[in-house]
Amino acid sequence: MNKKTENIKLKLVSMRNFIFLHIWSLFHPIEKKVLFSSFGGKEYSEDPRAISEKLHDLFPDYKIVWSFTDKNTDNFLIPDYVKKVGTKFEYLKEFSTSAAMVTTNAINAGTYKRKGQFIVQTWHGDRGFKRCLYESLKDLGIKRAVKITDNKVTDICVAASDYGESVYRNAFRYNGEILKIGMPRNDKLLNNNEKEINLIKTYLNISPDKKILLYAPTFRDNTKSNQNPLIDISLTLEELNNKGGDWICIVRAHSASNGINIPNDNIINASKYPDMADLLLISDMLITDYSSCAGDFLLRKKPVILAAFDKADYENNCRNFRIPIEETGYFIAYNQDELNSIIRNNTDEDFKQNCEQVLDFYNTVETGKASEEICYRIDKAYRDYFK
Repeated sequence: MNKKTENIKLKLVSMRNFIFLHIWSLFHPIEKKVLFSSFGGKEYSEDPRAISEKLHDLFPDYKIVWSFTDKNTDNFLIPDYVKKVGTKFEYLKEFSTSAAMVTTNAINAGTYKRKGQFIVQTWHGDRGFKRCLYESLKDLGIKRAVKITDNKVTDICVAASDYGESVYRNAFRYNGEILKIGMPRNDKLLNNNEKEINLIKTYLNISPDKKILLYAPTFRDNTKSNQNPLIDISLTLEELNNKGGDWICIVRAHSASNGINIPNDNIINASKYPDMADLLLISDMLITDYSSCAGDFLLRKKPVILAAFDKADYENNCRNFRIPIEETGYFIAYNQDELNSIIRNNTDEDFKQNCEQVLDFYNTVETGKASEEICYRIDKAYRDYFK
């Protein structure tokens, strides 16, 4: 399908959705219900999960609906009180009658928003490196971003830094309210619930005495095949063990990637684990390349290292960066020897200070209560409408 044909098809779909939502809303009232979507329906995760669970705790009389690409998805994290929908028709019906919607994805044209509905945009990379949406058009040579309509229908965007705010202004071309209180998914990283940590480790069959290295590379735009790890995981674990402790490695591929090849059986492949936030919560060190999870893990004040082994290729053949990664202040390794040296020559206090410096670079604001505040905003919007 050529680009012109694709654009025509997208416009027709948008028009069809708009007409359906408008007609359906004429005969069905808004309900005390919130619709959630994470990564286009692929996951029960991220900020929508944190808000959804907090909403149920604070206001259990709200119906909670999640949109999935497959409503029969086998996900042990999804609570019994969640209603799952899987088809486009089901999604449109639920959206039309929901008091609010919370999403991580840019909102497409064709979204008919009713008076009184409240839409929350959380995105999924407050301190991310990669350009996205309108910023990435020149790099990726695509026109799909013309569908983005957040500036017309979104009520609040949620951010955790001045940097994150600039993403909404530039990548979304959004000029509405930005609630800069922290990312809801990071509330758990700041509150450190030991019971939850132990439950996650038990599920992954990890002994409490083990120290955990999380290796989480991002996806590549120019390949659909499984990735090979950039770092030598065995050598990295050997360096960590020599420094002290009994280390294991969890590997997590990006959800947009086809997966990652695991070099041996002594490494846990957690690519299918439903929520990255849980893995960040239990880990003692993070090595990534250009994933925004680095910006979240900084809050743990534990070692974060960027393994930018293929930086030149990534810049030239994949996405470019919003700013040079060297300006952020992260520890950066460009090869395995440099990675080993960073691990060997820095103390826990060095890594803690580095985390604080990088957080300051982004002018970070994380309160640990972002989920709670957003839930109160959703409830206030609902009550104001029915006044």
